[in-house]
Amino acid sequence: MTVVFILLAIPTIMEVFPSAKNTPTSQILFTQHITAVILIALLMTFLLFRLGTHAAMFASTPFAQNNANTRQSRHQHRQSQIIEAQLPRPYLGKDIAGLVLAAASGCTFGCTYYIVDSLAEVAGMTGSNESFLAVTIVPILGNFVKYHSIVTGSRSYSQVELGIRAIINSVLRVTMLIVPLLVLVGWVCNRPLILRFDGFEATTLLLSVVVMTYLISDGRSNYFEGLMLIGT
Repeated sequence: MTVVFILLAIPTIMEVFPSAKNTPTSQILFTQHITAVILIALLMTFLLFRLGTHAAMFASTPFAQNNANTRQSRHQHRQSQIIEAQLPRPYLGKDIAGLVLAAASGCTFGCTYYIVDSLAEVAGMTGSNESFLAVTIVPILGNFVKYHSIVTGSRSYSQVELGIRAIINSVLRVTMLIVPLLVLVGWVCNRPLILRFDGFEATTLLLSVVVMTYLISDGRSNYFEGLMLIGT
């Protein structure tokens, strides 16, 4: 996430620092295109790393380690089987599940279009900032069910790391796929898109990443560390 932040903030750095303020927009846009390509390449490599070459490092439970020669490993394997047996099993066939997914995606797209189209009117009625509604309220409402499921599932199976991974993966999916993809689509459609943060936004984002990385680096957490993250 720190590397992703650095790549996303390069255009901002080129405009904020006095020595780079005279950089032509064409050079900034060229740099933005390079960073977008790098982010997409890193995402593809990360998927290969996670799902292929080093999949064991991303086991869903701590019991998936291959130590079959010890008594402890046999006990852990049994515990892994118990947890796996408790997980809900799929009850829809692939064809039906595909149709349900397509229908749900269409409904989600329709709702999203309606919400985004109503932002200006809602902002005018409530006197709030349209950008705040777009980048804060809409994502919270749109992902509320997912967040609730993550918290409920983590507590039910006592696997807090599953919830942490799900949230971080969601952040990485936005920053390593959606954002650079928008830049590349703008490039193809001849609609230049440069990611410009102001100094306050960039500093806050960097400090938040630093605090989060420090708090989860030891693989343990408690409610006070969670409050520190919320406070940040």
